[in-house]
Amino acid sequence: MRLSKQHQRGFTFVEVALVMMLFVLLAGVVLAANELILSARARALSTELDAYRTAYFGFLDRYRSAPGDFASASRDIRGVVTSGDGNGRIELSAPLDEPALAWDHLGKAGYLQGQLRPGSSGAVPVNVFGAPARIEFGNRFAGAAGQRHSINTGNLVPASILAEIDRKLDDGRAATGSLRFSSVDTAGFPTTDSRCYDTLGTSGGAWRVGDGGDSNCGAAWLLP
Repeated sequence: MRLSKQHQRGFTFVEVALVMMLFVLLAGVVLAANELILSARARALSTELDAYRTAYFGFLDRYRSAPGDFASASRDIRGVVTSGDGNGRIELSAPLDEPALAWDHLGKAGYLQGQLRPGSSGAVPVNVFGAPARIEFGNRFAGAAGQRHSINTGNLVPASILAEIDRKLDDGRAATGSLRFSSVDTAGFPTTDSRCYDTLGTSGGAWRVGDGGDSNCGAAWLLP
């Protein structure tokens, strides 16, 4: 019986180089696609914040009171059942949950109708990362010096996204200006400030991008 030998041929240098080049190209395509997705989400979140701010001031101008705090809401806005206490602050004060009422008042008054989704505390807008937004009076934002009204994105937002939005809307820093880091965690996952921005100020309070930056962050847009 004649035995035949099977010869196995290894990869040539050219073949290995072509495979490596293909991997590099694929990696570049994936990175570019991720950048496009993140950029699109940043634009979407920025648009959402602007819509909430516009709705807030539109309501304030029409009713001379803040949504959620409006004491005559049940009388003046069709469909509203619960009014606020009219003390000038959108706050949680039993039995009233004015931050939740704020969205109800805005929605029933004709603002943000297409952006509210059913939730445990009523219809609320949800950011592109799945966390409900929130309007409140308080000091749960970086560099707080007293209490302010603010529109909060909710958490689950990557620090890199907030950095991009902050550069476009404000000063690019998480602890100064009108757009700041927020500890409001509407999705139930507490944020960690030091993982979202430079809390020591060694880099001017910059958002953490590519430096251990967290994906569970949030921002507050301070209102006058």
